[in-house]
Amino acid sequence: MENIIHQSMVRRWWSALVKIINQIDYRMKTSYKRIIEFSRASGDYLKKFPKETKLKYALEKVRERCEPLFNTYNKKLSEIDLKHAKEDTDGCVLFTESSLGVRTYKFSKEGLVAKDAEIEEYFTDPENAEIEPFICTSLPKDLHESWLTPFEGFVLQSLSKEDVGLGSVEQTPTRPISKAKVKALSQKPV
Repeated sequence: MENIIHQSMVRRWWSALVKIINQIDYRMKTSYKRIIEFSRASGDYLKKFPKETKLKYALEKVRERCEPLFNTYNKKLSEIDLKHAKEDTDGCVLFTESSLGVRTYKFSKEGLVAKDAEIEEYFTDPENAEIEPFICTSLPKDLHESWLTPFEGFVLQSLSKEDVGLGSVEQTPTRPISKAKVKALSQKPV
């Protein structure tokens, strides 16, 4: 009886600790490329596995946090487009406008190359975006390693493959995750 009470107290204590840790404002700097990869992969995962799990909750929570970042990214793309758009002799920006009111800027060859280079740099810079992860504390038993890379840092603790000794994700894309790796990935960052 005493052992059951002790286990119950430990479970309640652990649950309270996890809630407190999830409320700490821990932000991760990352690239928009990683955010888009996470968003696509999490959308695919949620379609394939609609069952209610803690991972599903964590994915939905972080996806909500991605939305304002997409708006910021789109505004920056518009600024880059305008910066490199072609101008006429009077300095007016050249563009066409669709029936829906969407502007499409015209670019010179040099302007287009410069625009694409600036967008690529902005897209891949790991310091441009900041998001608060929601580390999942319990992973489904049938979760495969193919989901680790896009979810790492967002809903799974960031770990090197050597930390858990399982080798490359690419080598074993359909292998279930070991119990040791599940435990390591679902721990909060220190």
